[in-house]
Amino acid sequence: MRDLWRALSPAGWAIGAALALTMLAAGWWLITEPGRARARTNLAAAEAIQAQGQAAAGRDAVAIVTASAARDAATDRQTQENRDAILAAPGASAPVDPAVGAAGRRAVCLRHASRRLPECQPLQSARP
Repeated sequence: MRDLWRALSPAGWAIGAALALTMLAAGWWLITEPGRARARTNLAAAEAIQAQGQAAAGRDAVAIVTASAARDAATDRQTQENRDAILAAPGASAPVDPAVGAAGRRAVCLRHASRRLPECQPLQSARP
């Protein structure tokens, strides 16, 4: 055996070292591959769960926005009906004290549904 080691040339040593490294790398790969495969499987499962959660969150968001839009539309409709009823009531054209009129406009314009009315715009931009 001792003679075999002495008989090897530098090229033989290089080939032997390369063979030993290749065997070590193959052994390492065989040992660690099952863990990597499990990790890939776990990652795929986690991504699927995350995608399901994101889809559910998107559905919930659409439902919330739709419900909010319906509430806003109902509020705007009620505001318009109230405004029409006030303007059509007997005495609607009677003069009103300016202070009472201004207080009424301020109270109406504080409602979210009335903020877009043209007569509320000056009150929205006014600074206290």
